[in-house]
Amino acid sequence: MLLDHVLGVINLVNEQPFLKELTSHRCLASVPFGGRNRLIDFTLSNFIHAHVTQVAIFAKENYRSVMDHLGSGKEWDLDRRSGGLFILPPSMQTKKKGDLQQFYDHLDFFFAVLRRTM
Repeated sequence: MLLDHVLGVINLVNEQPFLKELTSHRCLASVPFGGRNRLIDFTLSNFIHAHVTQVAIFAKENYRSVMDHLGSGKEWDLDRRSGGLFILPPSMQTKKKGDLQQFYDHLDFFFAVLRRTM
């Protein structure tokens, strides 16, 4: 059973700079773990095992390495015509006002997902 009406959201906006040298040019989610894997792989694998086929990622800064690693989402079977993997870049127009600001900045995306599932 696929959960077509569920959208998983990964928020990379509130990452803390715990690993200063490792995260100077990349976000925490793209820090390597055990060779080929990245830290974001664990979250994506959990979504896939829960049959979530639509995943949106809120990016903040230094997210090119996440985009390079994830690509089209084929490794997690998220390269699909309906649903799939979406990387939502930060809005340059507003200052960061918390997590809800990210949702507000991408309301058009969420309304489009809602229209597709109805």
